[in-house]
Amino acid sequence: MGKSFGNFIAMKDYITYLSVHDNSKSYQNGFNEGKKIAIWSKRGKTLISSDIFDEFIKNVHFDIVECPYDDFDGSVESKKQIRKAMERTKSFVDWFFGDQREKFRNTEIIMPLVGNNDLENRKYFTEHLKNSNYKFKGSIYHGFERDKSSLTITDVQKYKKLIQIVDNDITMDGDENKFKIFSLPARPDQVVEAVELGFDIFTGTYPYVITKKGYATIFEPKNDLIKNPQHETEDYEVSKKRIKLDDAESEKLNKEDLVINLNDKKFSEDFGPLKKNCTCYSCKNFTRAYIYHLLFTKEISAHTILMIHNISNYFEFFEELRNSIENDYFNNFKKFVLNQFKRE
Repeated sequence: MGKSFGNFIAMKDYITYLSVHDNSKSYQNGFNEGKKIAIWSKRGKTLISSDIFDEFIKNVHFDIVECPYDDFDGSVESKKQIRKAMERTKSFVDWFFGDQREKFRNTEIIMPLVGNNDLENRKYFTEHLKNSNYKFKGSIYHGFERDKSSLTITDVQKYKKLIQIVDNDITMDGDENKFKIFSLPARPDQVVEAVELGFDIFTGTYPYVITKKGYATIFEPKNDLIKNPQHETEDYEVSKKRIKLDDAESEKLNKEDLVINLNDKKFSEDFGPLKKNCTCYSCKNFTRAYIYHLLFTKEISAHTILMIHNISNYFEFFEELRNSIENDYFNNFKKFVLNQFKRE
């Protein structure tokens, strides 16, 4: 077994996860060759085969490894294209979950579920998994159409029926405890909708994606008024009245995503924090005007400061999400989140 990646990055007490594609960027299709899959870095395209990937994860140990896959993250009309991508994924799956599986007893290999928005092809793929009797503890859904600007999924509800059918197809007797990973960057409203569809793990790329644009999140991650599940209607009505964005200007800006664009010149003389009442390091120490200046002068610290705030706000949301599930007020929390994002 290779050296632990967790030890290399001084995070040996944390779970390490290897994903082949960078989900904070659009997936580039049409560059694969045969049974090889193209991955992209600053050096350009690299083609990887099963042998190359196998050699890498033998030399560098990760706790969880996502099996390589091929799919599309946009609308695809050609069933032939989808089937070709699926066959390429199938060759990797057969390699890792077939004869090679015993080599990776200390690593959990995650099953990619592919097929774009084509139920027929997705069922073809899941039928192959069942016939092959592959055992896996977790799966990750790919092939959802993403918004070209925000890179988030276009509509979680669009895939509700498809997800339910695929879940049912891959769940065998005694397999109900498989965990399910949501592969794309997701706003809080999209996260709570995905949780209702049974997703357990989410990528943390959403804060990174908006930070690279110079955006700061202004959604409220929690509200103590919603924590009593026995007074759902009354408490929710009260909480609706108290959900306010931090100022009138932000109220007008990007209502769907609840972010502010710090590249906008109007923030050059705004000496308030990124978000009122936020206790993160960035909001305590820096103003919107200062961050605007850093972005304008292309200082690298601008993105560092924004990232601290965006991660803090996003992680606080997830902490409250977990609490709402554990303490039986998820429905109230969901309404609170969707109301902010104009989804209720």
